[in-house]
This record gives sequence, C-alpha cells and structure tokens, in this order.
Amino acid sequence: MQLALLQIKSEVGAIQYNLKKHKEWVTRACVQTTDLIIFPELSLTGYTTKQANNLALTRENPIWGVFSKLSNQHNTNIIVGCPLGTIKKPKIAAFITKPQQKTECYAKHLLHVDEQPFFDNGISFKVFYIAGKKIVFFICYESFTIDAHEFINKEKPDLVLASAAKTKKAMISSYDYLQQLAKNTVTPIGIVNCVGPCEGFIGGGLSAFWDANGKLIRALAEDEGILRISLKQNSPN
Repeated sequence: MQLALLQIKSEVGAIQYNLKKHKEWVTRACVQTTDLIIFPELSLTGYTTKQANNLALTRENPIWGVFSKLSNQHNTNIIVGCPLGTIKKPKIAAFITKPQQKTECYAKHLLHVDEQPFFDNGISFKVFYIAGKKIVFFICYESFTIDAHEFINKEKPDLVLASAAKTKKAMISSYDYLQQLAKNTVTPIGIVNCVGPCEGFIGGGLSAFWDANGKLIRALAEDEGILRISLKQNSPN
C-alpha cells in the first residue's frame, strides 16, 4: 500500500481556492502510484470554529463529484477535511472518496472542549478498508484519548491514521504519545498536520509516521510537502 500524507496550507474560508489547491496536490502526489491520500483536518475550509457553520457542506454537495473524478482518474482514495452541514450544528468531518464508489463521510466522534460550542460530535469511530488494509481513522484530538486506545486494541487494524490541525508546539508534544501508542498497540500510526494561518493559531506541520514498534520512520518539517510511506506485510519500508 502506497500512502501519501499531504501537509498543505489552506486559506480559512476560501473553499474554491482550497479546492484548486487540493486538485493540484492530488495530481502531484499521483505522479507516483498512490493508494491513499490524506489531507489535514478541515483542509477544504481551513481550520475554523466560528465560520464553520457558514462553510459547512452536505454529503450531496457537487464538490464531492470533483473528488470522485480525481479518485477515478488517478485510481486513488482521497480523504478531505471539511465541516459537515446538518440541521443542527455542523460536524468536523472527513470525506472519503474511493474509485467508482459513493463518497463516505466520517464525523469526528470525540470533540475537544473548545470545539463543543461550535460542533456536534459523530456517533462512533471509523474503520475502513483500502488496498487490503484495515484502517482506523481519527481526527486530531480524539487520537489522544483512552477511548481511541481501547478502540485500536478492540479492532486490531493494520494501520491507524489521523488528520490534525495543530501548532508546532502541540505536534512536538504529541510525538511521544503517538510513539507509545504505536508501540503499545503494535500498530503503525501516521498523522498529517496543516501549515500556516488557521483561526487563532499557526499550523505547525511536522506530519509523521511511526512503525508498529514505535520507531519514527519519517517526518516532515514546517513547510508544505508530501510524506510518503510504503506499507508491505504490515510494515513500512
């Protein structure tokens, strides 16, 4: 399985600009064979709480047809972050586009206390399968909860992936936890973060990947970039 974590800079509130940028980065990633592409948390809108209600998109929005076309064109799976519109508060969501399939949506199950006034939580954690791999997917904060740890132990996935919107300081402090989580659950873990201005903070990059022994395999710096991982026989090479 060929994995690409796309660490990009989104412009808060500028969906059409960000859409164009997503298309460009998908094309760039797919210069090489890529089975799964993951963008940061709320990548399509930029990370925002106060504007999320106005920016939220439904599952029926035609913009997902753009990603379906990209998925079919490049024969790759794409995960994009975007607020999900509901009849109540929006949800922090990840839209999962697979070749020749209907787009799926995962809503963040566990919200940080700062997000709770602006968003509703999803019902449960997400498991999906790509290229023969069982994958557990989290969105930022929930990755660092006991519930997530227990869910990984229960599901025994081949891989854990997370999208995030964190400062450099927060990412640095996350490394030890994710290293231990990978080691304790004997599961490879990857996290993709944003870079640049978000609402109230600066995304710090440092997207990274650990193997099932908790060894840091690869990490990006603070600029935009692609973190590529090749997974063979449940181990990254």
